[in-house]
Amino acid sequence: MYVKKRYIVQKSFRIDEEVERDLATLAEMTGKSQNDLVNVAIIEMLQDNRGNFVQLAVYEHFMWEFETTEGMLKPFEMGGLKVEVSLIGDGRVSVRSVTTDYEGNVEDDFTKEFKSSISEEFEKYLKELGGYIDPASEDSKKYLDNRLDYSEYVKIRK
Repeated sequence: MYVKKRYIVQKSFRIDEEVERDLATLAEMTGKSQNDLVNVAIIEMLQDNRGNFVQLAVYEHFMWEFETTEGMLKPFEMGGLKVEVSLIGDGRVSVRSVTTDYEGNVEDDFTKEFKSSISEEFEKYLKELGGYIDPASEDSKKYLDNRLDYSEYVKIRK
């Protein structure tokens, strides 16, 4: 049997006294720990705000590519946005973004160069490109389903 390692992070939060009282009551009534109840609540809040996470897709894709590959970076494509990042020498990078409409017609084709892939300017730009992704597209929905899947850690409502 394969058991996936869980990485746990300890955080301290301040909560309203009445909320804490009701959390303790609910924990007692359900037989769940307060920690489990808080984890479920946080995950459900993340799911409820899932559309915000599609904006990180381009950034996360290329950060993963830089960590795991040498040289050949796979392009990113989702929700009407295609992004290609190329290493052009001396540490410089070129970012080409192409946006298309629902019928696949090119709306915009733009290229920008950066002095380095290790810069706040480059990372900020990749995050900004995520704003051009259509969150209602099927591939965006699939990405979000995978990106926000915490089912191995805690059962949440569907």
